[in-house]
Amino acid sequence: MEKNNNSIHKIQINPKAAEGEIIVKKLTPTAWWIREITALLLWSIGIVKLFIFDIDIWIAELFASGASVYLFYRFFVIIGIIAILWLILGNKRFIYLVVYLLFYPIVVLFYYFPRIIFRHWVIFIAFSPAIKSFVITLKWNFVFTTLTIFAALSILLTKSPPILYAAMTVLAFYLCYHFVKRFRVAFQPSTVFADLAHFVRNAWQNIKGKEYMTLEGIDVGSNEYKKCQAQNLFQYYFIATYVRFLTEKLHEIIKSRKLDLYFICLLIYTLALTTVVFAFEYHAIESIKVGSFGGSQYITFWTFLGYSFSSIMHSTLSPLHAISNIAIILSYIELLASFLIIVLLVFLILTSIRERYKQDISDVIGEMTVFSDDIGKQIEETFQLNVSAISVKIIELDPGMEKLIKFLNREKK
Repeated sequence: MEKNNNSIHKIQINPKAAEGEIIVKKLTPTAWWIREITALLLWSIGIVKLFIFDIDIWIAELFASGASVYLFYRFFVIIGIIAILWLILGNKRFIYLVVYLLFYPIVVLFYYFPRIIFRHWVIFIAFSPAIKSFVITLKWNFVFTTLTIFAALSILLTKSPPILYAAMTVLAFYLCYHFVKRFRVAFQPSTVFADLAHFVRNAWQNIKGKEYMTLEGIDVGSNEYKKCQAQNLFQYYFIATYVRFLTEKLHEIIKSRKLDLYFICLLIYTLALTTVVFAFEYHAIESIKVGSFGGSQYITFWTFLGYSFSSIMHSTLSPLHAISNIAIILSYIELLASFLIIVLLVFLILTSIRERYKQDISDVIGEMTVFSDDIGKQIEETFQLNVSAISVKIIELDPGMEKLIKFLNREKK
């Protein structure tokens, strides 16, 4: 079967081919992109239509005023498109397309996403601290984020002062919670890589001297004995080669700028979150007391977003200026937040945390190097083989494992 990184193979039986022969047909790049864009658009429109607003009516009105009336006939349009596709594609390809479109989120989650991770796993490891934090605090992150979204929506939709003050409090609490998490990251005693070093340190002690399949009671010259010995050799071979492989890739992380990318993303997210939260706060103040801001005749949320960005960047691009006391106080608080971001967070994230993460990765590399050397010594003592020759011995004992070893060697490259 041929390999194509940009398409999913479609297997069909050619009735004119010899019995049992399989013809592999693969999508052209154009067909692949058409299919992916179609699936993405259908699911995106469906989710927005179901949970947010009638996007189909909005799209129709974009093309022509009053065009949304034709949506009452969408059933006939849909069955017409289905009939045309069915006629062009044929039964098998049409069913394949329908199934693919229906289960597209599952394809993305269990096929495309893992492929992206394996292809760019250096970036994945660099972002592992954020992934670990997200998984551990998933419940509370979901609760706080949901409350924050409702608070922001309330600010946009209501003019009631009690509701607006409550929403402002929720947004302020969420922003403070975010800053506290950032400072905890800065001062926590260990990182996820330090925990990984401890895991690697203990892993060798758990497998040292272990035989994964017992050879007692099996005739030394039998095929069963050879297969069991090949299984034991394969376990050591798998561990030894992949530990060395991971060690090399961790070296790449230290040499590359991927870890710096993680910290820069943290900083950008903090900056963006602060800007958006204060924009909602300003909008709420203006809704509570009209005239709290001046300098523009028509004030919308986007106007406040521009003012918030100008304030945090210490710029005067925005025409708005604070007039009321509470608006002025809030502007000074945002300046204080920008000071925390620029001075404290930049200093901590790009210096102390960065160096600690690199040191912890170096510790992991050291532990994995010791791990690899020790397992190589045990292979030599137990089987009188070195790591480079062990694959040949495995194939000699069990020829059926040749394909698996070739696959592992290909994945390491």
